[in-house]
Amino acid sequence: MRWRIDAVLAVLWALGGVVVAGYFCYLALGPPALGSPVPLVVLAVVALVGFSTVAWRHHRRDRETRAERSSGPVGGWVGRRVPDDGGRVAGGRDPAAPPQLSDRGKAELARIVGIADHAGLFAPRAPAPVDLVEAVADGGEPVTLDVVLAAVEEADFWRPGFRAEDHLAALAFHASHTEQLAETLRGQVEDLARLVGDVFTVRLVDVDLTAGGRTRLGLELGPVGGPRHRRTLDYRGAATYLSTELHVAVAGALRAATPPSSSGWPRLAWTWSDQGVWLAALRGTSVEALDAELGRAIADPWCWVDEQEPVAAGDRPGP
Repeated sequence: MRWRIDAVLAVLWALGGVVVAGYFCYLALGPPALGSPVPLVVLAVVALVGFSTVAWRHHRRDRETRAERSSGPVGGWVGRRVPDDGGRVAGGRDPAAPPQLSDRGKAELARIVGIADHAGLFAPRAPAPVDLVEAVADGGEPVTLDVVLAAVEEADFWRPGFRAEDHLAALAFHASHTEQLAETLRGQVEDLARLVGDVFTVRLVDVDLTAGGRTRLGLELGPVGGPRHRRTLDYRGAATYLSTELHVAVAGALRAATPPSSSGWPRLAWTWSDQGVWLAALRGTSVEALDAELGRAIADPWCWVDEQEPVAAGDRPGP
């Protein structure tokens, strides 16, 4: 067992309390010339309580430190050895010298993964926090949900064999600065269909990017097993910026189709980062509860997409 300074101080203060209290008790029960033993017994009790209080505080601080060190995976944060692949270096990162995450950062990482898993953001299973340590440290502290999600996508650099697709099936990320080609829009529709496809149909019928800068999307929307409705979106898009007309339209149709008994019915939510937007279909929890649990670990709060105003990127003023 590795003795930390607080553990040592706790033992010393406890022993000191016993010694001092014992001394006063000896005086109280010893020489009769000292008079009434009551004051000395009182002093013994006061000394024992005072020393014990200080000892308990050090003991509690040691337990908190120990908990931070061992939080997350069972057995602590002992990671797998990164195989040597001949000094592979990308983007200035050297797998032989991985970045380090503080004890507080590790505890926060484990907390965020637990909250996200409980909210259903990871599927088919949650990643082990220990597998994300290097990627999260590379993203920097303080540790936030955005940093953790980005780390899931990049952890394979530090952990060969790690598969992001084993954990991100319940999430979709749409970059805010990327070419909005027809194939990009098809991919966005497919992502939304994947998130809610068990209960709600989202199908792209046609897409047309006109020379005048307008984007026309033909959608087929409706509950699985129920009537489907054709919806046409016509907006002024931008060549390299994300529009949210599609997302808000699908979220609104999904919300409108919510049955009276809505237990388990998904509702689209999103949170934005400086790179784009993370989307999820929340079931059994609310954005308010999720934001409250995450606290300062969320840079941009989760919001219901159907409550947002759609943005046509082509209508936004230039820089």
